[in-house]
Amino acid sequence: KYAEVDVESIDNLANLRDVCMSEHVKFKVKKWIDETSANNDNKYKSEPLLELNDVCVQYSDYSNSVLNNVQLNVYRREMLSIVGHNGAGKSTLAKAICGFLDITGNIKFCNRGLNALSISE
Repeated sequence: KYAEVDVESIDNLANLRDVCMSEHVKFKVKKWIDETSANNDNKYKSEPLLELNDVCVQYSDYSNSVLNNVQLNVYRREMLSIVGHNGAGKSTLAKAICGFLDITGNIKFCNRGLNALSISE
């Protein structure tokens, strides 16, 4: 969307790879990334927007940790992809960040702990 690529014109998921690999789309995405990077002031790099410190998630007292001592900083205007094999903990990480799971460690958003944020925030 932000790179002005019309994904709604893709009628079949099988065609997605061809559309994404076209030179026209590659050019638009690269241009958007370059413009975004050029506008990225150093003041936004000073404090993380999202900060995870030693985050661990364990679903029960009798199971191994699904996430173990995760460290992550995400800064304003930064793009991030979470990828991994089935069962690697991607969904668990997202649920922990949203505050849906009990964790050990610390998650901060805008330098405030998750417990300090209201649901609307």
